[in-house]
Amino acid sequence: EENGVAGAFAGEYWYSKSGGGKRVLGHRVLPGEAEMRVEGKIDPAKVMLIHPGVKVSIDLSKVEGDMVLKSRAAAALTAKLQAEGVEVAENQPVRLVVTSEPGEVREVTYRGAGGESTVNVPEDLVTVAFVEDGKVAWHVTRAAMAPGVLALRPGETVEEFLGRERARLRLVAAMGVGLPKFVARGGEGVFYGRTELGK
Repeated sequence: EENGVAGAFAGEYWYSKSGGGKRVLGHRVLPGEAEMRVEGKIDPAKVMLIHPGVKVSIDLSKVEGDMVLKSRAAAALTAKLQAEGVEVAENQPVRLVVTSEPGEVREVTYRGAGGESTVNVPEDLVTVAFVEDGKVAWHVTRAAMAPGVLALRPGETVEEFLGRERARLRLVAAMGVGLPKFVARGGEGVFYGRTELGK
């Protein structure tokens, strides 16, 4: 038999299957009785890396930025984690790690009272990840915005401004990432079982 189109409706899982030279519509309640029996034997902490009540450390050591910017980023990420029921504490085996790497270089022209400046600005790719024992369990990568205007401080060069502003925008990108409430552990672990359709 070969299963075809499937979907959920009215609390059941519906699917089409072929057999005997024709296609028929089948349905099952999921999870089934076998999975429900397994559920009571599984420790959620062994299945889920991230879940309400777990403790996580925030690691900003691999991204540039001054202490003020990093403190703001840490506070914003802490608030996001706490909103999902995750606790933030130091020196935990599970860490929320922020990293960045330069991407494609773009030519950007800035115009202002002092004239026009065209510079090459790398697109910064910011990654936020849940990591345990050096292994990434979940991550998301987004591009940080390029600086919109040149706002040079007295005596500051364009290169110095771009370095400072890019560091700020990398952390802004990290603060804007949505964090999941649950993340499953990877690898060969305990799972809830398998339901055979059509049986």
